[in-house]
Amino acid sequence: MTEPAPKNETFDPATTGGLEKLFGPEVADDQVVVGPAMAEDQSLPLTKAAQMLNMTRRSALRLIHEGKLAATKDDHGQWMVNKTSIRDRLETKNNTGGAIEHVAVDVDDGQGHTWSEDHAPVQQHLLKELIDKIETLTWRNGYHEAQLAERDNGVRGSMERKVALSSLAAMRNGYDKHSWKGAMV
Repeated sequence: MTEPAPKNETFDPATTGGLEKLFGPEVADDQVVVGPAMAEDQSLPLTKAAQMLNMTRRSALRLIHEGKLAATKDDHGQWMVNKTSIRDRLETKNNTGGAIEHVAVDVDDGQGHTWSEDHAPVQQHLLKELIDKIETLTWRNGYHEAQLAERDNGVRGSMERKVALSSLAAMRNGYDKHSWKGAMV
């Protein structure tokens, strides 16, 4: 037949019983590890990692949640991305047809902008992207200037026609008045 129903324990959701195991004094904050522990020099903040990977912060976060980018949270709850994971991701991009060959992920957060030779492929890739964007915007600007010139010519031609028609109308009205007055006298 059927098995007897298991004996369900009843509990009071308002009690705090058992929380001392989780929040007791013997449990220190440094024992809580979200992911594999990394030294700070082995990781970058999420925003820096996203910049290096040429993607938005949200896309990098999605890769972390999908397990495609190794990262941990620091003491302040901020994501820190493993530099090796960034390097692997960039090399994978290269092997699948990307333009990046090798990247050293040591980044200076200060205003000094110290780039080494290892950053040359990234700089070349970014430079090519910027040149492409400038060319696109230049073409677009020329297109808009041509449209504006065409519209100006249309307006100018329309205004010239209106002036010519009003001049003709004024001349005709003036001629009619003179001829009419002359006929009356």
